[in-house]
Amino acid sequence: MDNYTYEIDKYVPEDSRIRVVYEREGCAPYYKMLVVPSFDVEEMKAQIEQYSHVVFHHWARAKVAPADCPIVGKQSAVHRKIKPVVADNTAVKVDDPITQVIVEKLTETEDEIITGHEVVPRPLEERPQVARARRNFMLADTDYWMLSDTPEPTQAQLDYRQALRDVPQQSGFPQNIEWPTL
Repeated sequence: MDNYTYEIDKYVPEDSRIRVVYEREGCAPYYKMLVVPSFDVEEMKAQIEQYSHVVFHHWARAKVAPADCPIVGKQSAVHRKIKPVVADNTAVKVDDPITQVIVEKLTETEDEIITGHEVVPRPLEERPQVARARRNFMLADTDYWMLSDTPEPTQAQLDYRQALRDVPQQSGFPQNIEWPTL
């Protein structure tokens, strides 16, 4: 436990405020104005002591702060008005999910920030994985053909499933795939 002391330095009953000075050996005094909900002694002490974690955080940061202020001299700044964010709900459509992907798009104008979506080329390294996922989905969609309690699959169905398995061996894989049809 870290010991510290506090003292009410100023008492302003008409505003329900007190100024408290927190002190600890090896640390600069910390002054804080607190609004007290009541003037009950125990409640005031509890509020002062509950605030001590903020004071200890301040003292800990002060120990690692640079000796000299990193900002020197008068600085100028421009107050920027906060722009409202507006959603552009225009629908976008991917023609080929293997080579294209929808991404979020932010456009900043003088008056607002517009959020929306746009279609961009999918990174080349992701395309084989997406193509295989589509192929696997199409295969899974036909798995019931192979169950023992369904009619025996036709040769066309078997050829279709084999053609799906062979998709990664196509010369244009993954950019130019000729998807088999049934």
